[in-house]
Amino acid sequence: MDPETRKLQIQRVVDLPGKTGSELFALAQDWVVQTFRDSSAVTQQSDPERGKLTVRAYWTGMSFGLLTPDVWFDAIIETKDGRYRVTFTSVRLKGYLDVQPYEFPLEQSRLYTKGGAKQIARRAEFEGRFHRFTDSLRSVMERSVDDESEDW
Repeated sequence: MDPETRKLQIQRVVDLPGKTGSELFALAQDWVVQTFRDSSAVTQQSDPERGKLTVRAYWTGMSFGLLTPDVWFDAIIETKDGRYRVTFTSVRLKGYLDVQPYEFPLEQSRLYTKGGAKQIARRAEFEGRFHRFTDSLRSVMERSVDDESEDW
């Protein structure tokens, strides 16, 4: 949680010396293709010149008491020579309660407004999903561009 804005933001900067911003951008695109069912549907922005790739996606199957909403988020990947930064932001819950649709920012949910043991455990589970995303991105970004074998 950003202490100034009170908005949920998870960010990681990773140094990868020896890789150009262009190489890292291409690898980030590979990660999007490998990670999401329809990479063109989730890609909101792809700007190789600025080294910026923005993805809007969601996951399902996370329970918040009576609610089992989709968790929507934006992932912004920025690349420069020797490093990249990934930021998860605009996290929101979307779903239906009976037949009524709802949508609200995650930081307004009880997950972040209450401090009980159950909320702390769910918050850790939730943030763990984002860390698994960043770990899977890192495993792709660490690859050599030459790892793509031309001998097929």
